[in-house]
Amino acid sequence: METKRAVGYVRLSNLTEVTTSPERQREQIRAYCEARGWDLVDIVEDLGESGSRVGKGLERPGLQRIRNDWTRYDVIVSAKLDRLARNVRDFTSLAEEARDNGCDLAVVSEGLDLSTPTGRFVATILAAFAEMEADQIKERILAMRTDVRTNHMGRFMGGMVPYGYRPAPAPQGAAPSWWTRPKPR
Repeated sequence: METKRAVGYVRLSNLTEVTTSPERQREQIRAYCEARGWDLVDIVEDLGESGSRVGKGLERPGLQRIRNDWTRYDVIVSAKLDRLARNVRDFTSLAEEARDNGCDLAVVSEGLDLSTPTGRFVATILAAFAEMEADQIKERILAMRTDVRTNHMGRFMGGMVPYGYRPAPAPQGAAPSWWTRPKPR
């Protein structure tokens, strides 16, 4: 039996200095491939890339690299299903494209091998849960933004400090969340 050529896929939406998630994903992928006797020929990464953009979630640079060269791999290995796709449509599309190109998908944490009918069925159910989780995160963020706009007039929503502004402590003594214009000199 010929050894499978595997490519590991690592994705992280928000890259920060304190996270160890990419390292954990790489290690899980290596261990999974080693346990199955697969030859891990490459690990492709999409760091700072969201997987939640419906319809555009598969257009990430690293994933595109894999999709442009299916002939190099027999299996794509991901640490978690939601690292590959965050909605059923993107997951199904990727799984079908991989299968049409003679490549399988494998997911470490869920122990899925999509070369089997059962693996494909369970993966589709899990992709639906990943989509639900992404939708819930979106709803929480939208609710928070609405609350900040309506109940905390003037509070900055986060991100880059707008040009010409500086942080100032909140009147209630909370962490800096109010932004004021600097005094003219």
